[in-house]
Amino acid sequence: MAFGKENKKSDLKAYSLKIKTKDLPKPEFVVSERRGDKFEELPERENTVTGTLIGLEPKETVWQGKTIKSVSATLTDNDQIYFLTIPYSNLGRGLMNSLLNLQSFNDVEIGLYQTKPKVEGGKTYPAVSVRQGGEIVRWKYENKDLPPPEEIKFKGEIMRDFSKLESVLAEKLKEFNKVIKNTAPVKTKEAVSAESSAPAADDVELEPPF
Repeated sequence: MAFGKENKKSDLKAYSLKIKTKDLPKPEFVVSERRGDKFEELPERENTVTGTLIGLEPKETVWQGKTIKSVSATLTDNDQIYFLTIPYSNLGRGLMNSLLNLQSFNDVEIGLYQTKPKVEGGKTYPAVSVRQGGEIVRWKYENKDLPPPEEIKFKGEIMRDFSKLESVLAEKLKEFNKVIKNTAPVKTKEAVSAESSAPAADDVELEPPF
């Protein structure tokens, strides 16, 4: 099992995972379990999820009049399926870049952590790692190989617009998802049913538009 206590039931269980960083000492997954026709948030938080990656798809959801862009990573592990919503944040873009570097899709571990300060009393940041078979998976693309953010002055402050970078990542992820679909294990009827009821990304943590 990928996290928590061992599950003895044979029925496929579906979980929604969202990354939370705001007002926390370190990032964590907010986990919701599918119960009936909806997902209910569990009190326990997690920082690691493992499984076989079977999908990695850019999504757009309209919520309260706004279009929210994210990426949905779907993993399976024994009798469980996980829907991980990845936001287009610094952490999320790094996670996408690492997942794009996978050569195979089993035994994938995604872990959240807080960086250590470079100097005593220095700042720390939420971060994510991807491992496979215990080995770290590095980024597929270096910064120099991707569009840099555009700097825009907004209300006297310099803000960064990542729109071009996000468009490039979305296209690469769409192509990569085709590779995943062609190599992933044949889905059970339960997995297909679980995916059809995956939650929408309507409450992911968002960054300012620039």
